[in-house]
Amino acid sequence: RLLELVSIPEKLSFILNTIDSGSFSFKNNNLVSGEGLAVVEAARGALVHWLKMKHNVITDYRILAPTEWNFHPRGVAIKGLESITTASLFKENPDQKNMEILQQQSKLWLSAIDPCVRYQLEIIS
Repeated sequence: RLLELVSIPEKLSFILNTIDSGSFSFKNNNLVSGEGLAVVEAARGALVHWLKMKHNVITDYRILAPTEWNFHPRGVAIKGLESITTASLFKENPDQKNMEILQQQSKLWLSAIDPCVRYQLEIIS
């Protein structure tokens, strides 16, 4: 988070230099006419806004939030859970304590990825 704060002035300068004066459209835009796209690195990952306009009316607007990236079936949350292993512990002693360790590690991982997401964790041995 501190690194993000340090980078904000540079990012703001870049944005100010890429916006046409008097409008909010970006220079060097590769989008179809009438479309707009913004990607911002937020604390929990990339936040994407896309919109389509026709006759000065927004006809379509979509947001892709960091949670959707992080908790996608192939996202970082799942990949991290798959990497948490206590396989050697279970082979030697598949007791309740090892299950608790696995559950604690999984909860810590999910909370680190996105503390705002409610989830239900069920570990089946």
